[in-house]
Amino acid sequence: MKKLLVLFVSAALVLSMAAVSLAAVTFNGDFRYNMYDNESSKLTQNNSTDAGTPQEKTYGETDLRLKINGDLSETVKIFANLRIKESNNGGWGTSWDEFWATAKYSWGTAKMGYYEYNFTPNRVELNTANLRVTPKNDTTFEINVPLAEGFVAEAALLPYSTSTTDDGSYVIGLNYKAENWGIKVAYWDLKYNRTNKLEEDLTCIDAYYMINENMKVFANAADYSYNDGKRSQKVYDTNAVIYDEGFDPVIGFAWDKIADTKLYASLEYAINSRLDVSTNDDYNEYIFKAAYKLSNGIGLEFYHYVAGSDLDKDMFRIRYQF
Repeated sequence: MKKLLVLFVSAALVLSMAAVSLAAVTFNGDFRYNMYDNESSKLTQNNSTDAGTPQEKTYGETDLRLKINGDLSETVKIFANLRIKESNNGGWGTSWDEFWATAKYSWGTAKMGYYEYNFTPNRVELNTANLRVTPKNDTTFEINVPLAEGFVAEAALLPYSTSTTDDGSYVIGLNYKAENWGIKVAYWDLKYNRTNKLEEDLTCIDAYYMINENMKVFANAADYSYNDGKRSQKVYDTNAVIYDEGFDPVIGFAWDKIADTKLYASLEYAINSRLDVSTNDDYNEYIFKAAYKLSNGIGLEFYHYVAGSDLDKDMFRIRYQF
């Protein structure tokens, strides 16, 4: 049923674009070549996973994204992202990475498609509570309704299971935006988890303050009920990291157009320590990003991740946007 629904939505997008050939349709591309030096990697040459101690790996990844934007009318817009990816010599894969349609009404905006709902829009890279977006759902339906000056209410319905373990979910959120600061609170009800026989939910908060037009400080935190009791029970998640129960706060700083150049930098830091399963040691997780835009859509990016206790992960990216 779900595969048929995905096929139907994909076909509807293609047919819609064909039917409105005279409408404003734009095509853009985003080519990325990523080079990793990853001390926490467990990848082998055949792209399988070792069960042993993480070992340093260097590998490359090619990622091409073809984006389609279309105006079906003055109020209805569509977007689709075709992704072609090759990673660690594991072969090429092609997929519709995401697609959606939005429609503006007198009461607000509606959005429907296959995409992730973002709880913490100000974050750059670092997860909080090991969960920062909803998984892409076969059909996500979202509405945004202005309530009063600066306030916008959000609601998202994910009617089909986000994985094989639950029975669908919904999200409600409230945004407030002032002149130079803003805040968002959201609640995600994952309904019934068939694996652990429990109701699961997530509550999060995300706030930012603009120091000036190029400098921003932000903080976000999430309380994901799946993490409750993980440290005491020694139950590990799939990333081999134990998170504290309760809110997991992350703080960050982003600076664009540094010294009137095309240089961007950001730093995100998790206040609560993580427990590295492989070493049973605590460590402080943070991510640093630097990006520089050259001419003609070419850019260079560098990421430094703290991926575990005494384990680092670096990525250098060559990017071409066209």
